[in-house]
Amino acid sequence: MKINGKLIYNRFILFLGGLVILICLFIGFSSKDTIKPDKQIYMPEHAFQVGDWIVREGMGYESFLIKKLSGSEYSHIGVIAAIQPNILVVHATTDDDPSYLNQVIQSDIRDFVDSKRAKKWAVYRESSLEPDKRKDIARAVARQVGEQFILGSRGETHRYCTTIIAEKLPLSLRNKLVWSKVELPGLQGELLFPDALLKLESVELIYKNR
Repeated sequence: MKINGKLIYNRFILFLGGLVILICLFIGFSSKDTIKPDKQIYMPEHAFQVGDWIVREGMGYESFLIKKLSGSEYSHIGVIAAIQPNILVVHATTDDDPSYLNQVIQSDIRDFVDSKRAKKWAVYRESSLEPDKRKDIARAVARQVGEQFILGSRGETHRYCTTIIAEKLPLSLRNKLVWSKVELPGLQGELLFPDALLKLESVELIYKNR
């Protein structure tokens, strides 16, 4: 039987190409398993200041519902309360930390934007306020750490992510916030979504991860 050298060569090239692809796939899957995505998050820490607002698009059904009701790309907001030695975020949440459910908590920024919780995130600044005033507001929000999370409509008792920040703003800014009317089972009235803060005319974008 005559051996076709060209055929053998072509098969060898195909085999080698397939082997390279398999190796690349293996390495790719292996790196995803061993390197946590949040370790690769670019964090322009030098750009952030105490009092900045940080928002994220969450992962669960609640986040999806908030985005639909508000028409915004973000579903959760917190305030940067410290930048040294670590950047800390104060926010009202139901389940970010299993040890501190349904309350106002303080989180490391990398936990706040961890890929298990955030599809994307951004940092904004209320530029009409002086830095010291923004710090005062952040401290006032931070004093609520440990207090119960309460989802209530306007005019009722409430303590959720947007209102713990909004209620510490000067009256001149609070009066500009637009509340959204909602009709949900067990909850009727007006809610203040994170987007309401971002729509203030003097708010500027500091960083957006995508």
